[in-house]
Amino acid sequence: MSQNFFVRIQILWEELSRKIQRDPESIVVAEDQERIVGNIYIVEDGWTAMVFRLAVVEEYRGRDIDRMLGAKAEEIIKGRGHRSYVIFVNENKVDILGHYYKRLGFEKFDGKHQLFRKELR
Repeated sequence: MSQNFFVRIQILWEELSRKIQRDPESIVVAEDQERIVGNIYIVEDGWTAMVFRLAVVEEYRGRDIDRMLGAKAEEIIKGRGHRSYVIFVNENKVDILGHYYKRLGFEKFDGKHQLFRKELR
């Protein structure tokens, strides 16, 4: 592995640590014997709420961990006064995950919005 890989992991850990310090409920994890086997991230600012990075380790899929993580995220979001939220899905995975999210009660939002990102240097 390249040195850049380890640098990126360190930066990611620092970013996650700041996120957790700022809002301890913003990352919900599922654990099995102290091993993280799933997670979901919450972004909420009092005006809107979003979730992303819903992920479960492959060997733990099919055990409703995804639903439990989603239910906990919804509980947190609803507890903060929101009546709805959005979830980010990678455009390359919409065909695969679209049906999954529809079964969970999501509706596809076909707005004219596109997400842009800027690296801060």
